[in-house]
Amino acid sequence: MPDETSRFTQAPHPVLKDYYADESGRKQRVRQLFDAAANHCQMRNDSLIQYCQPQKRPLMSPLENEVAELIIDNLNLEEVTVADIDAEAPLFREGLGLDSIDALELSLAISQRYGFQIKSDGENNQQIFSSLRALSRHIEDSRKL
Repeated sequence: MPDETSRFTQAPHPVLKDYYADESGRKQRVRQLFDAAANHCQMRNDSLIQYCQPQKRPLMSPLENEVAELIIDNLNLEEVTVADIDAEAPLFREGLGLDSIDALELSLAISQRYGFQIKSDGENNQQIFSSLRALSRHIEDSRKL
């Protein structure tokens, strides 16, 4: 089995070669962190660099954008923008943090805007309000009826 120091003899990526040249202080720590991350992810070289790139969210449909604006405007979410809302994230609790009063206000706004009602005692309400995408899908389906 090769010893631990043999992994440090070559730079895994051209960007990091300077960090491998110096054996002291901060550069050594960066090398150790990179190596630990590479081991943790079971990735090497460019694979790890690509893995660390920010992930893009899937684009929202025009209706999802419209419903996101409706949520922001009607619930007075002043610090939230459409770009901040993930279409797949929960609307309640850990997502946008909406509560039951927000659900009632949102149901009223949807009723006024799209011309159909979401009943407060509906069987599928938990599923309908599970995410922006689910709510938009329900609006789209209900408008067609």
